Amino acid sequence: MKPLHIHVLPQSGQRFSQSMESFAEAVSSWPGMYFEMDGSFVWVPESTLGTQRSQIDGMIYDRNGFIEYVDLKGSATEVCWLEVFIAILGQPATTAPEELDSRLRVHTVAFGAYLSVSQFLKTINDA
Repeated sequence: MKPLHIHVLPQSGQRFSQSMESFAEAVSSWPGMYFEMDGSFVWVPESTLGTQRSQIDGMIYDRNGFIEYVDLKGSATEVCWLEVFIAILGQPATTAPEELDSRLRVHTVAFGAYLSVSQFLKTINDA
């Protein structure tokens, strides 16, 4: 796993429908999740892949009661990234990556490019 720095935003013309507080409530009980009410969090989930250790550091930016975008940095498995994306949307855990493509876009800070969730996950798998 390679370290990544991304911004997660809604698709153009869309808005997130949940608040930072509702995101915090949804993820605060995750094992290894440390959430501060300023919008910052660190998630170090228990790894089931031997020596691979996942960690995602995040900062939520909100306005008028809704998430605007989320700044994420870390090295994590595809499953971990998906869990965070699904939580940002406030969707059920069974949400497919293709469904996320219609709601989210991922901005890769290093390359300045926008990717779909599926494209982003492919970059993880190609590493």
